[in-house]
Parts: sequence; structure tokens; C-alpha cells
Amino acid sequence: LWNQTINTLDRDPNDPDVLYFGTGEALSNPEEEFIAIYRIEDKWEHGEYLIWWENWDQCGWSQVNRIVIDPDSSNIIYAAGYNSGYCGNYGALLISRDSGATWNDKEIDGTFGDYACNLAMVKNSLGEKTLFVITDMQDLGTDPKLLKSKDLGESWEVVDSPYPGDLNTGSLMVHPQDPGTLIIGSKDYERPIWLYTEESDNWDFIIGSGLPPTIPNTYILPGPEETTLWYLATYYGGIYRSTGFDGRWDQINSGINNSRVNDFAVDPDKPSNIYAATERFYKLYRSTDGAASWEINFGSQMASFDVVEIDPNQASTFWAAKS
Repeated sequence: LWNQTINTLDRDPNDPDVLYFGTGEALSNPEEEFIAIYRIEDKWEHGEYLIWWENWDQCGWSQVNRIVIDPDSSNIIYAAGYNSGYCGNYGALLISRDSGATWNDKEIDGTFGDYACNLAMVKNSLGEKTLFVITDMQDLGTDPKLLKSKDLGESWEVVDSPYPGDLNTGSLMVHPQDPGTLIIGSKDYERPIWLYTEESDNWDFIIGSGLPPTIPNTYILPGPEETTLWYLATYYGGIYRSTGFDGRWDQINSGINNSRVNDFAVDPDKPSNIYAATERFYKLYRSTDGAASWEINFGSQMASFDVVEIDPNQASTFWAAKS
């Protein structure tokens, strides 16, 4: 993984010691970029590339944005990314049903050159699973779309949201306290967080009083086991926190010398410990007082930090990836 742009770090829900990394950068030089899905096991004792391309011209893929492992079978892996369409109509979804030994690509939006920005899988109370993806074809003049697949990647349909033009491509995740509910980011600062329950086709919203306009969110996280506590990371606005359903958000950036936050994580065992991965000044920050103040945990002039995650088996250990 040396000298690669790491876009996502995703953990196997069936084995927390297994991590997946997705690399690549759509805007980089295609002759120099290395695009791959990489898996590590046994706390870095074993690692392997599952699929890779040395440049765009090998397949048209130029970026892996998100990896999802089936919650019932670690053998089934899904990956969403950017297919440039340069050498054939390859779909923007990759599926492996044999632990990464072989892969099949699937079209999502029926277009030549799909861009799948984000991917998530929900599992309802009946045990039924649905894949969700956010696509973005701005080059064709279309808005981002939320689509779902009830047959796990074979066919797709658009999910009609109340405010389709406000969909944010960077934020899509399963609610950690409710595996049947999606958390979706919005570009509307008055409704920055959407909650969608697929089983009942129900939408709910967290309102955004106190947020500045035109600042898209990059990552959303509910507080551990607290439905009224939310954190919101933004481009050029730092981190905000809301402690209730009144929708009031407060900026919590004291000590962070950077307004662009790519990702953050809260220690589930000690929620006062929070980590923030930043870009512009290449630093990883830590707060030990619930975000009242921050200090530099690690700094580098070589790259930005894109993702950070707490180890669920050992909260004193965290993972951070940089590009």
C-alpha cells in the first residue's frame, strides 16, 4: 500500500480483525496510479491484493470508493468505484462470491462510465438485505442519485427522496444502532442528515440550525448508543455537534488548525476520546474531553489523512489511512 491513495477502510462485520482497503484516484495520472482492493488479516500478519490494475487502461476502473462485506457471509464482497469507460463498458460495482478470488462487474445506472460514490447494505427485521448506492454523473449534467438493489447487485431502481437535488455523495452508512436504517448526507444545511428506513419506506430528517450554508458534510456519526447525539464533519467548516433533536449545531474546532475534516471516529468504550482525520495540513487530531479541545496526535507533511477507525476489539488501538 506504499504511495497509494487510500479512499476507504472497511471492516469485515463477521471478523473485526479483517480489514479491506480501496485505492485509486480518478483525477491522478493514469500512467502512475495503482488501483486495488487490498485485504489484511491477523493484525497485519497477512495481507494480499484481491484485485488490482496498474493504470486505467487495463479495465477502465480508476478508483475504489467503498467496500461492503455481506453480514451473513465473509465470502461475498461488494466494491463501488469509478469506471471511466475508456476500454469497454465496465460497471461501477464489483462483486466477488469467493472471498476475492474472482470478480464480476455490474452496471448500476445503465450509463457508459458509471461513478458509484458510496455503497451500503441494510438488513431489515426479516433478515432481508438490500444494497444501496449513490451515483454521480455530473459530467453528463445529472444530479446524484440514490439507488437500491433487492437482488444484491443484479438490478437497480431509483429511490425517490423528498429532496433529490440535495443528495450528498460523500455520506452513506448504516445506522450503527439500527441496521435497517440508512444515514444519508445532504447538501442542504437546514436538513444535513437524512434517515431512511427501507422496510417501511420512511424518511426522517435531522435539522441543521447553526450550520453555515454551502458547506457539504463529509462524514456523519451518531454518538455511541445515544440517538440524540450527532457529529458532522464538513469541508472547510471543521466539526459540528448536535446534542438534541432541536437541531442546534455547535462548532467544536478548538485546537484544530484545519477546516477540512475527511473522517472521524468516537471511542465506543470512552466516548470522550475522538479522532479526526484532516487534509489540508496533513494531521490526525485527538480529543480526550468530548471535543471541547483537540491536540495533534500525528502530523505528516507527506499526505492527507482520509479515514480513521477505532478497533472494535481494542479501543486503545485506532487505524488511520493517508493518501
